[in-house]
Amino acid sequence: DLNDYIKVGKYKGLKVDGYTVKVTENDIDTYIQSTLEASPKTEKLGKDDAIEDGDTLNIDYEGRIDGKKFEGGSNEGDELTIGSDKFISGFEDGLIGKTVGDEVELNLTFPENYDNKKLRGKDVVFDVKINSATRETIPEYNLDYVKENTKYKSLKAYENAVAKQLYTEKETEAVNNQKTTLWSEALENTKVKKYPEEELEYYIQFNSDQIDEMAKTYGMKRKEMLSSYGFGNEKEFKAVNEDSSKMRVKQEMLIKYIADKEGL
Repeated sequence: DLNDYIKVGKYKGLKVDGYTVKVTENDIDTYIQSTLEASPKTEKLGKDDAIEDGDTLNIDYEGRIDGKKFEGGSNEGDELTIGSDKFISGFEDGLIGKTVGDEVELNLTFPENYDNKKLRGKDVVFDVKINSATRETIPEYNLDYVKENTKYKSLKAYENAVAKQLYTEKETEAVNNQKTTLWSEALENTKVKKYPEEELEYYIQFNSDQIDEMAKTYGMKRKEMLSSYGFGNEKEFKAVNEDSSKMRVKQEMLIKYIADKEGL
């Protein structure tokens, strides 16, 4: 009998603020731009196309210190995106402006804090050959793009469809916010007399087990996983876990109470 556990207050006839939904031209433009950026075109670069920041190259390279090759300093067919900082400072910058087929000599120096202590501060020469290169470009928004990538035959029809979609999304969000507000008020109007021990202990244990499972998945210790969620120690986690478990049990009791009362 849930009456032994909760005293339910007012949950019907609650009032909530109304909402206004508006889709602006800026909303439509922002959506279209994000759609374009999410589907870039990949173009192969030729001999006349200078390498730019962001381009992806396929390269062969050989590194030499005092004229001798060293372990880990050479590779063939390596993929490199300019700007990724995959190599030491100066390597990627030295390839900007070059073209496919170029062979480049880079005279560089390993940083003093380099991971490999043997290479720290050493002068190095890299011979690099650019085998191929690609560049991602954002498609231009025009009628051809709309016809090729959507079911619409005009810019206006496509933009109207975008506006309708955005309106629906905003309206759904607004209604969900209303529901959240109303549910929070119904919860606030409900007082817990006592918590059913079995259900409460179930969620407390469930949440604790989740921490252990995630720690195992990510190869971490429980203490490290707790720390990643902002808990300083087990005591802090226990307090939050108990509060959140109580709230979950309270919500489930209220849901069940209303469902039984209203025949839902």
